[in-house]
Amino acid sequence: MDNTSIDDEMTNLILDQSTELQDFEAQLKASSTVSKLSEKEKMELENFDAQLEASSQINPELANFDNQLEQIDNRSAEQTIADGINNFLELLQTDRYETENYILEKGDEEISISTKDDRGEVFHQDAQGNIESKLTQDETEKFVDFSEQVQEKSNSLEQNHETNKALELENDYEQSENKLIADGVDNFLTMQESERYETANYILEKSENGEISVSARDGDNEDKLFTVDSDGAITNQLSAEQTEDFMTFAEKVDEAANKKILEAVDNFLDLQEKDYHGTTNYFFERTSDGDISITSKSSGEEVFQGSADGNIIEENLSPEETKKFLEFANTVEQAVEQKEHTASQKQR
Repeated sequence: MDNTSIDDEMTNLILDQSTELQDFEAQLKASSTVSKLSEKEKMELENFDAQLEASSQINPELANFDNQLEQIDNRSAEQTIADGINNFLELLQTDRYETENYILEKGDEEISISTKDDRGEVFHQDAQGNIESKLTQDETEKFVDFSEQVQEKSNSLEQNHETNKALELENDYEQSENKLIADGVDNFLTMQESERYETANYILEKSENGEISVSARDGDNEDKLFTVDSDGAITNQLSAEQTEDFMTFAEKVDEAANKKILEAVDNFLDLQEKDYHGTTNYFFERTSDGDISITSKSSGEEVFQGSADGNIIEENLSPEETKKFLEFANTVEQAVEQKEHTASQKQR
């Protein structure tokens, strides 16, 4: 990353015009010109110094206490600067950043600020957290202010990240809901062996190219509330209550689909007059207890298992596999009906 692009990114991402490092340096130069004190201000300072000196004679620990407070303030400021430089370089995703007069660097858990003049390194934090600073008081104050602004920006970005993450999770949940409803309507129509099914309030439809729709019935008008196009894109205009109702409907369809698949495999093995059969992609098996299992040839794992009394023990079919097995179940039902019809004809 070149210095010009980093400068632009730093200006746009972190600082407004009043807080750019270039302005910061200008402020440093301006701050070096200190106005002269008036005679009154000098007298007040002299009196204040005298009071401090007198109080320290009464309580010698007071002077040490003041020194300790100053040391604590310095350490706090230095740590703020170290954290600020680290955060700033993290935000820019770089280990080195140069301004007109300074070089900011981090690496091996160390932080440094160097000047481009003969002063060289003026701030350093080692891997153990020990800090050595040769910054002037003005520089320290300006870098503290800069670091605090960097921290505010970092906090803002972190909050935005958490918000975006929550929105992504919410979006994922909505997509999961929509997919459940779409599969439910698709499987229901497959089990009905129909491309259209009407209730008192809704019309469920499925086209040959895979489009699915749920429409509301309002007199002679049909208003599509839920659609799936041929590419699988879903549009959901159902109300929250309607969405919840269709999710419940889809869950019941899933239960019915599993039972239909279980019954179909059982009947298929009866038609084959055996307890084991292999297809191109699956193994069907029925135990002596009447339990049914479907095993994938590609993975060697059971993808479906049901007990003799109709309970589903395991179901790991993909939505596409479920649909194919429902179509298979429809074919098996027709074969069973044909066999029963033939048997009844012979009895006559």
